Amino acid sequence: MNKKRIIIICVAIVGVMCMAVSWFAVQIYVPKNDTDAVSITRIQITSGSSVSMISHDLQAAHIIRSPLAFRMYAMLSGKSQQLQAGVYEVSDHQSVRDLVDLIAAGKVIDTQVKVTVVEGKTAADIEEKLSQSFLFVDNFDEIIEAGDTEGSSSIIFQGKPKKASFEGYLFPETYKFFPNATSHDIVWKMINTLDEKITDEMRTQIAQSDLSFYEILTLASIIEKEVRTPEERRVVAGIFLQRLADNYPLESDATVNYVTHKGTTRPSHDDLLVESLYNTYTHAGLPPGPICNPGWSAITAVLDPVESDYYFFLTTPDGIAVFSKTYEEHLQNKAKYYP
Repeated sequence: MNKKRIIIICVAIVGVMCMAVSWFAVQIYVPKNDTDAVSITRIQITSGSSVSMISHDLQAAHIIRSPLAFRMYAMLSGKSQQLQAGVYEVSDHQSVRDLVDLIAAGKVIDTQVKVTVVEGKTAADIEEKLSQSFLFVDNFDEIIEAGDTEGSSSIIFQGKPKKASFEGYLFPETYKFFPNATSHDIVWKMINTLDEKITDEMRTQIAQSDLSFYEILTLASIIEKEVRTPEERRVVAGIFLQRLADNYPLESDATVNYVTHKGTTRPSHDDLLVESLYNTYTHAGLPPGPICNPGWSAITAVLDPVESDYYFFLTTPDGIAVFSKTYEEHLQNKAKYYP
């Protein structure tokens, strides 16, 4: 190989290296967006996320140009093992170097995240809402299913089977959580909120009730799904409590819907025959546990029911409760509202 050719190859190599260095410098030090328009994005880095996962999330959020450049800088700077989980506010005006430094330093946003838990939602619904709010819920379902009361002697756990989940205990409320709150923190904040809502007078009522608090919560969850207003709920509570005393099936459409995962106000004939302990048409008494997380008016309705001559009711397609004293009257109302 002659000298001239060697020189050409060397120049070419140097040129490629210069281009590579130049490309790398641009990727590292020049923000993706150098205009005046700033786009702020909130991203969540979960525990155990790799550098590769983080870089692709940033690219998907249109914050960086090159995941490769992010990974290379994180490795060369010695910070690839220092990237911390959390919720960050980032923008396309930040360079890769700025982003790596930010995440390695764990500069998560310190503002609290507001989440409103609506009455009648299941634990799975609530988990999804929390996830959409960029909160850590990686083992949320495990904590719910375990139902570990951690040795608490609170009256709210009266009658709760040891292996029963925390379904029903996630009190509907507007909460504020720090972005780094754990699933344990979130679950227990909701449980403790329920505990704090129970007044001394209510604790006396619970202690004197024929139902344990777990049974009260279970009945309240059914009432929550059956009727809307506090007044209607107190009347329905009276009907259900009388049926329990008579060992007459509750015949709640809400419990059938819990099994079939349907939201209809009138389950089909086949739905009513589905085999499950939660089917209160085929099984007298309460189902094994709550079917949702009831709100305050449903819980207090069970503790302060209205005694009446009604024994049957239905909910119209418009959500209005219609009460009946006899089964014949109930059948007439069914024919009227569900012809």
